[in-house]
Amino acid sequence: MDLIEKRLQHTFGDAISGTYAVEGIPRDRLGAQALFSKSPLDFERWGVSRVNGTPNEKQVGDRGVDGVIRFFTDAKGGTDRALVSVKGGQDVKPASSGIYSARCKPGVPQMMGTRTC
Repeated sequence: MDLIEKRLQHTFGDAISGTYAVEGIPRDRLGAQALFSKSPLDFERWGVSRVNGTPNEKQVGDRGVDGVIRFFTDAKGGTDRALVSVKGGQDVKPASSGIYSARCKPGVPQMMGTRTC
């Protein structure tokens, strides 16, 4: 669903906003909790899309990395990436996420539960 909305905005610009209704995508914490309860993998995809990332095609065995954000690093077209880790359970330890062990400069943790260190 997020892909369709992004394509509409890319094709028609900001003028398209408000001319259609998006249903089924969480807009608040209760909606996010409901999505996590229904499908943790769909919750991860949604969480990655919230930070304009690209979800992994492989959702199982991803070592805690759920997606990636690619970005330019200089005017010559150099690129880098930030890894995204989405956690939907309660009492989350972000250091256990794969974004901290990967060879990547920035990492973007997203947590719904209470952070514990």
